[in-house]
Amino acid sequence: MLLTAGAARADGLAAGPGDLPAEAKKTLAKDVAAYKASHPEAFTAVADIQGIVPDVYKKYRRPDPIAAPELKHLGATALLPMLSALALDAPGRTLSEKEKNAYVVGLLEATGALRDARSGAVVTAVFEGKNKPAEVLRAAAEAMGKLCGDAELASLKKHAAAGDALRGHALRGLGECRRKESADHLAGLLAAATDATSAEPIAEALGTVASSWAWKAKGAASEATAKQVQSVAAKALVGAFAKHKDARGAAKKALRLVESSDAPALIAAARTAAAAEVQGALDDLAKALAPKQH
Repeated sequence: MLLTAGAARADGLAAGPGDLPAEAKKTLAKDVAAYKASHPEAFTAVADIQGIVPDVYKKYRRPDPIAAPELKHLGATALLPMLSALALDAPGRTLSEKEKNAYVVGLLEATGALRDARSGAVVTAVFEGKNKPAEVLRAAAEAMGKLCGDAELASLKKHAAAGDALRGHALRGLGECRRKESADHLAGLLAAATDATSAEPIAEALGTVASSWAWKAKGAASEATAKQVQSVAAKALVGAFAKHKDARGAAKKALRLVESSDAPALIAAARTAAAAEVQGALDDLAKALAPKQH
């Protein structure tokens, strides 16, 4: 099915002005209008992405539409044009459903990478909107997590509740939200998990939120918070490893990402009250996490 983006309504590709809070809509519309008047070329660049053109992407080794790399390359000058395309005024081009979804995912990923507070209302409206494909919901949730203001964190925590239709995506978003509050919430969810199936995606999110590599990239100013987050994650992950046999692979992988100095002591403490089978598994975990000797 082919569709002309924005043809049916004066809306964006993934939301409409009516989906935004009134003040956010007013501010965004004003900012977009002013920026478009002074920088029309930025809007043209966002509208003319080539990775969703069949004659272009069908020549790729993997012949699928993709927009994120080009949009990220445009940088911060593309923020307002991207937000406009998502929620105010879709570029007028004919796209298949697959091409449109790739465009929306690219816009969300590129917007999230900029971590600009002006995007909060838009990415949240996309996430909480109706009838969105999974890849769009995932990208919106991750963009919210990368922004991680109080409003985005509250929405992600709300939708991470058991039984919520958006739970899986919200967990991924919380994983991208590198704040202690996010780690605390994920740790509580993991402690409450009743089986391995529910525990695994939470463990994965904890591995992401407490990733040693990601925190090192944030620099020395974040070291104290990093240690707190990693301690919270390690405690929850060791507990889940001992509790859920079928989630041990996910917990071990996450602990490897976290690289918490607390892990050996936590494993030793968990071992004291564990059954023989669990003790053996914890011993193997301790060996797997031990620093490699060169």
